[in-house]
Amino acid sequence: VRLTQVTFGDVAPPHLMKMRARLMGQIPGLIQVDTDIDLYHVNKELKDWINVNRPYFVDPEKDVRLVPRGVLLAGPPGTGKTMGAKHIARSMGVPLYRLDLSSSLGKYVGESEANLSRVLSVVDQEEPCVLLIDEVEKVFQAKEDSGVTSRLLSQLLWWLQEHRSRVLVVMTTNDVDVLPPELYRAGRIDATIVIDRPDKNDAMILGFAVLDQFGLATKAKVKVIDDLIATAYEDQYRSHAYIVGLVRDTIKQKQWV
Repeated sequence: VRLTQVTFGDVAPPHLMKMRARLMGQIPGLIQVDTDIDLYHVNKELKDWINVNRPYFVDPEKDVRLVPRGVLLAGPPGTGKTMGAKHIARSMGVPLYRLDLSSSLGKYVGESEANLSRVLSVVDQEEPCVLLIDEVEKVFQAKEDSGVTSRLLSQLLWWLQEHRSRVLVVMTTNDVDVLPPELYRAGRIDATIVIDRPDKNDAMILGFAVLDQFGLATKAKVKVIDDLIATAYEDQYRSHAYIVGLVRDTIKQKQWV
């Protein structure tokens, strides 16, 4: 609070958040993530899960046994899983931190485990918040002889099971089948939600939303985008990122802006 007052001249919430992000940057393995989202079409199952769990996460007076512990977002690349984590944090009204184990690895025996312990301790003190472990399969799928990965997994599993802080863990994965089952079992993670590629109807809604961002949602332009999406969906489903890129490229090619 004092640093914020000196730096910004007040202690308004946005300035507190900026100062917190600066301080987090000094801790290897923990990064505060900007939760601003340009455009995101929320999966219905994720939306329902947030609506049910939000009151029990944001209200400290609720029974601690009902506080949600976390969720695993699974699905192919480009479907908006990381944006889903941002959406969760924004919906809860709390900061989002990303656990980056690669930057906390040390070259000495026990250093990596000590760094992870320090990161998790800091996260506990930052409650309420959301902790993102992105593409978790890449963290724990790698094999190495030193045993560091298995010890880090064991340490993380213990924290996921035992922590009592209001830290909501969001894991993302492109392939849930390669994950250790103990990583996302009940008691550590509350639910697994599949974030799949949008179907044609969802894609058209998303395309309309992109046009609307630019103030271009006229009947004629919407028809052009709908036809493009219908053509794109003739042979396969497309990702969230593909649809957004398709509409933006069309806007540039047709010089609508």
